[in-house]
Amino acid sequence: MSNLFVYGTLLSNKIWKSIVTREYSSDSAVLKGYARKKVKGKNYPGLIEQDGSVVEGKIYYDVFEEDFGKLDAYEGEEYARKKVYVLLESAKNVECFTYLFKKEYFGRLTKNEWALIGFL
Repeated sequence: MSNLFVYGTLLSNKIWKSIVTREYSSDSAVLKGYARKKVKGKNYPGLIEQDGSVVEGKIYYDVFEEDFGKLDAYEGEEYARKKVYVLLESAKNVECFTYLFKKEYFGRLTKNEWALIGFL
């Protein structure tokens, strides 16, 4: 079991619950040094490293490998799961996985930030 930081479509409870098989506790979290960019012609973001940027999202705790397999399939070939550290509201840093947009697909990204409000 590992923690997972989500920052895009998986912030939607409807989407999250349609993929995973268990209930997981969660907290709000921020990921420093990364940016969430719009993907051209799509309604989902790509997460990339970017100095000085911060991405708000949610951390899910102790996600089972079975569910990670389903989440990997949902994210698809454009993303790679990577370990990062997020900051909780309590100022605690927590290790977790997140899905980064793969460099070979960077040409699909716009310069604009992706917003959850536009998605929901």
